[in-house]
Order: sequence, then C-alpha cells, then structure tokens
Amino acid sequence: MIAVATAVTSLVGASAAAASRVQVGSPRTTQVTTSCAGATSWSRELNLDVNCDGRADMVCITDTGWLLYDLMQADGTLGSAPHVLGSGWGGFRSLVSPGAQRPGSFPPVWVTTADGTLLSYALTGDSDGRLATLRFDRVIGTGWGSISAVTPAGDIDGDGDGDVYGRASNGDLWLYFGSSGGIGGQLLVGTGWNGLDALMGGLDVTADGINDVIGRDRSTGDLRLYPGLPSGSLRGAGPTIGTGWQGLRLLTVLSGPVSGRSIVGTARDGYSYSYPISAGGVISPPSRLACCYDAKLLVW
Repeated sequence: MIAVATAVTSLVGASAAAASRVQVGSPRTTQVTTSCAGATSWSRELNLDVNCDGRADMVCITDTGWLLYDLMQADGTLGSAPHVLGSGWGGFRSLVSPGAQRPGSFPPVWVTTADGTLLSYALTGDSDGRLATLRFDRVIGTGWGSISAVTPAGDIDGDGDGDVYGRASNGDLWLYFGSSGGIGGQLLVGTGWNGLDALMGGLDVTADGINDVIGRDRSTGDLRLYPGLPSGSLRGAGPTIGTGWQGLRLLTVLSGPVSGRSIVGTARDGYSYSYPISAGGVISPPSRLACCYDAKLLVW
C-alpha cells in the first residue's frame, strides 16, 4: 500500500573527485548559445521545446547508444529524419528533463551514470531546431544508483527551475527541487511505490493549478491518478483513468502550449502513440507520432 509522508531532508552534493571519475558520451556538434528569444513566460508543466515553437519535442538514447532529437510537427507527428546529438550514450541508466525553466532559456537534460552519478547537460537550440546541441554542464548529485524510476514534476515551488520525482529501490518516492540547474533539496513524498512500473509527472490533470502524478500498476496495467498537493506531496491514489496499458513502454507525458497535453507510449510495433488527456483524466484515442527509434530512454 502506498503511504504519504511530509518529512523534508537535505541533499548532499557531489564532490569534485566524483566528477573526475565520470565517463560520458561525446556530442559531435558545435556549441551554440541561442535561446528562445522573445519568450515571456514559462509553464509549471513539462515542456522540452527545442525550437521554441510551443510544441514539445523529443530527445532519446537508442539501444545502440545514439543520442537523437526530433521535432514535433504542426500535424502532431515527429519529423521523418531525427537529428543526431552524439554517440556513446548507451551507458546511462536514466534520462529526464526537469523542464519549466525561466523565460528565454532551455531546460537542462539530466542523466544518471552506471555508478549513480547524476549529470546535467545544457540544451541549446534555435528557431528551426537545426543547431540543437547538448553539452556537459555539471555534476549535480551522487548516490542515484538506488533510484529506479525518475519523472519530471514540473515547477512545483514556482521558482522557475523544474523539479523531478525519483523512486528509490526500497519504494520510497522523493521530490527533488531544481535550483539554478542543480538540486536544492528534497522531500519524502511517500513509501510503497514499487507496485508501479511507470511514473508520469508534470501535468495538472485535476485542473486545480497543482501538478499531479500518473502511475501504471505493475500487476494490472491500470493507470492511476495521484492528485498533487501544493508542497509537491500527493494525496494518495485517486481514480483509475485507464486500463490495459501493459503493452506500452517508455511511458511519459508531454505538454506544450501548441502541442497540448498527452500521454505518450511506444507499442510493440515500434511506433510511438500520443493519447490526449483532458482535465479530470479523460484519455482520448491515440494518434501515431513516429516509428522505430529503437529507444531505450526517452524524454519530451
């Protein structure tokens, strides 16, 4: 049974020695410093928008270690030719973007190494998406080897830095607060979360101005809604909003002022599908996004 907690603890930062041991991939592109010029506001929900067009875009690591990104098109599909950001990324254990950064900036991308070190990469891009790069920024944490699932939370505390939920191997669920590209603290949200094999945060499903979490039950494939509280904690299990979701992998959510709000999953046929979700958790029939990236890790 999932329990909810409110205890707050501090986060121990990574040392310089830990940083020197990290072996990372090597993006083979030229660094650019373009930002989303003209942006005046940011969303409390998730939004990884590479080319500043209001549509959530995709970054993934393939089974063979390629780091790719693809742009959401006006018709709601992904482009036919993904862009290569780099190679040698197959050793990472998790990939997430906290999103919800300040106006005029791009959200970072966080990855976890095999030894549990959490790294932050800076994403840059331009209005046509052709100059997007991902460059190493900093080590922001150690001891993440025990985190078995991670998902964006959106900007829970309203400081302009995105936050993330992480589930430990013992079933504890933590909220990690983003701070200037790193992590400023953490909140123990609850215990007993190992019964879920997918976690999706960063959307205000209940339309109360507070982001919620969607989880997939490991045994039944049902999607359950966990309404959020202002602190970033959760009220506990809410209604079942979907059944029969066992056949999808790489479940995540996307949100953008143009692309809208959806649950995205990859089916056995290799295609990724987008399921629009409305206020209250009503899920509509899917549309097909793209096929066959052979992704093992993916973020929107």
